[in-house]
Amino acid sequence: MAKLSHIFEYLLAISAQKMFRLCSASFADKLGGMAGSFMHMVMSSRREVSISNLKNAFGDDLSNLEASEITREVFKNIGRTFAEVSRFGITKPRDIFKIVKGDGKQIFDRVREEGKGALVATAHFGNWEVLGAWVASAGYETDLIVLSQHNELFDDELQKKRKSMGVGIIEVGKNIRQVFRVLSENHMVVIAADQHESTGSLIIEFFGQQASASKGPGILSVRTKAPVIPALVMRKNYDDYQLIVGEPIYPPAEGTQEDKVRKIVEMYHAFLEINIRKFPTQWLWTHRRWKI
Repeated sequence: MAKLSHIFEYLLAISAQKMFRLCSASFADKLGGMAGSFMHMVMSSRREVSISNLKNAFGDDLSNLEASEITREVFKNIGRTFAEVSRFGITKPRDIFKIVKGDGKQIFDRVREEGKGALVATAHFGNWEVLGAWVASAGYETDLIVLSQHNELFDDELQKKRKSMGVGIIEVGKNIRQVFRVLSENHMVVIAADQHESTGSLIIEFFGQQASASKGPGILSVRTKAPVIPALVMRKNYDDYQLIVGEPIYPPAEGTQEDKVRKIVEMYHAFLEINIRKFPTQWLWTHRRWKI
């Protein structure tokens, strides 16, 4: 039976979703930004985490005022992302394909021709949910590796929204064999592995600091020979996204399995760092990324 607090959270989320779905897309975007500004005001602990992370990552290159302004934009982006995901279903896959622009499809086409599928390694950047929807809307068989939400009621609703965009769902830790199966069927498997990993992780350098990173993309790539495609969707304006795709990362030909996994994970994080430095307002700085 669902906890009373989970029922309350679910009802609150559903009410917000209905509001976003009743509005026009442009007005929902504005409301999402306002909701993000409200979260920035009331979620003081997450606000402080973000500012601290930014100062640690950029050092003296970033003033306290700049870190605060970036943090405010990060929260607004969270609110806008929630509004957009709430409208999945009303927003169709064909709509996503029209509003996400940029080079990169040729890389996906090239990898698909190789026939081994790919791990599309993204991050909590821009609207990360739109990336999975774009891959599916571009004509590729697509599955998302997702972490279940603590609130099962909300989790069910979120999975419905994702599936409405034509993607399959693979829950972390429940059916790893499904990942191997869909890769063997030449699917694109989207995974966001940019957050702190507490178990079975690698210690790497990220923004000049030691960070614990998931081995997931590296292990799956080494075992299946499927390349990793680093990819992000950057929010530019309302209904305007920029696709950022790096060159595919293939398992190295030499070295131990651990060496190969580390190389892939480090190259993926190097791609992330370059783009987060360019567009710091797009990344989820509110997460406690450096816990070591």
